[in-house]
Amino acid sequence: MRRSCHRPAWLTIVACTLCTCMTAMASPTPADTSTISDPLGVAIEAQRNYDAGMEIVSTDAERAHALFAKSAELYQRLSDVPIANGELSYNLGNAWIQAGNAAKAIAALLDAQLLLPGDERVEASLAHARSLVNAGAGASGSDLPLDRAAAWWSWLAPSARGLIAAGMWGVLWILVAFGVWSRWNARLPWRTVAVSLAFTSVAATATVVADVVRTQLHPPGVITSDSTVARKGNGEGFAPAFSDPLKAGAEFSLIEARPQWVHVRLSDGQSAWLRSSDTHVAGSWTSDRMAIR
Repeated sequence: MRRSCHRPAWLTIVACTLCTCMTAMASPTPADTSTISDPLGVAIEAQRNYDAGMEIVSTDAERAHALFAKSAELYQRLSDVPIANGELSYNLGNAWIQAGNAAKAIAALLDAQLLLPGDERVEASLAHARSLVNAGAGASGSDLPLDRAAAWWSWLAPSARGLIAAGMWGVLWILVAFGVWSRWNARLPWRTVAVSLAFTSVAATATVVADVVRTQLHPPGVITSDSTVARKGNGEGFAPAFSDPLKAGAEFSLIEARPQWVHVRLSDGQSAWLRSSDTHVAGSWTSDRMAIR
């Protein structure tokens, strides 16, 4: 992956440092940073390992792979601190791609996608990570009604749809103001234009709202452990849901979560229960975490 795909270190470092300090001030109980006494140093070292790997990836692939793995490990340690940072998740995903773990890359990039909606860098890295997953692991997607509907507009980024909606509403109100000023001149097609603008505005707004609702109700997730046994219920005593275990990298939509188990719907529409430890659900940081870009 080109170096330009990795966000400059200082942005991640500043974000992580500020976020850690703000969390400590906002929370009555200090964040668990027992394994990270120096978040700034960890962020610098993670970036340093990534850059070193990029320098030798074409001449010493084995050494580069080890450097990428170390970078991913360090970024993961930062990610485990109770903060949610889009740039950190993006960098973590890229490090896991270079380290050869597509499933963990998808997990990090799903978080980045949630925190940085419409970011083209995130979308490109996520598409690349998905292309590295075995075909047998299953493609992304869902059979849930809202997800099926979203397929009609997902080609356009949420930020773009938001701008379209805002622009259309603005034009509509300008039209109304002009109509009042001109006393609704009968020679102009007020009704046709107003109805068209209103329909476009409502439709664009509805897609943005639907994206937020479906992410809250059924957030996306990915299996991070290979040979994961899906079961018919939330316990080891339930029979396997499928004859073969699921592979790492298979994506799903969350239906519900219970202690140590998640009920998911896979891309082919089938549902099953998986151990939480074998999965990652986007946005799974706790409610006391702080989300920043």
